[in-house]
Amino acid sequence: MIIGGMVLDIHATPSIPANPRTTTLGKANYVLGGVARNVAECMSKLGAKPYMISALGLDMEIYCWNTGNLLAYL
Repeated sequence: MIIGGMVLDIHATPSIPANPRTTTLGKANYVLGGVARNVAECMSKLGAKPYMISALGLDMEIYCWNTGNLLAYL
């Protein structure tokens, strides 16, 4: 059993060089992360069947988890 965090990592890349205190266009990628989730994924790749408990909020991240087919990663 794994008890811990699942988070949505945001990787942002500017499309032009960024200037301090300004808005810069770019691209954002959302990546499933969190220590407990990463451990569960590694255990799964090693053939184990991990059982994970984590708290989730009612925000954009939970929408991404639900639409991102979380079960495919565990």
